[in-house]
Amino acid sequence: MSEKLTGKVSKHRMNEADWKRFHAMSDEEIDTSDIPELEINDNFWYKAKVIKPLDEETTTEVTH
Repeated sequence: MSEKLTGKVSKHRMNEADWKRFHAMSDEEIDTSDIPELEINDNFWYKAKVIKPLDEETTTEVTH
């Protein structure tokens, strides 16, 4: 795999109040007008790629 992930994160982070308001909304209340319609056909998965997460060192701390 020659492509690299950017690791970019959305500049807007939702705070706890935003999430509570979001979870209380019905599907009809959520504005999805800026999301383009997804065309699913026989070629939909043709260019799909499986991307595994980067290996990260595991650290375990044991306290007594």
